[in-house]
Amino acid sequence: MESWFYMMVEIYAGKLPWSGVGDMDAIGQFKEARLPGNQLKVRTDAVRALVAGCPEEFITILRHIDEMRFYGRPDYSWIMKMLRAYLTENKIPEHPYDWE
Repeated sequence: MESWFYMMVEIYAGKLPWSGVGDMDAIGQFKEARLPGNQLKVRTDAVRALVAGCPEEFITILRHIDEMRFYGRPDYSWIMKMLRAYLTENKIPEHPYDWE
């Protein structure tokens, strides 16, 4: 679920905060900094850097992902509802995919 979220951020914002960073340890440290259990300021700064330029709904979705247990099932209908609300609010039409 987290990988999907990172992909959504990259599609929307054009890049991830660690784009271009070759040091895998540094990338891991950045990803871990935003996880619950870290100091609030460190976590807040990491989340802000991750979703910079993205809609507020992304932060809400990220919180949902963070609250899940490892084997927990995401609430896909709620996530779709959040994304569709953003589309509607910003008057972005939802077109069918080529294969639909």
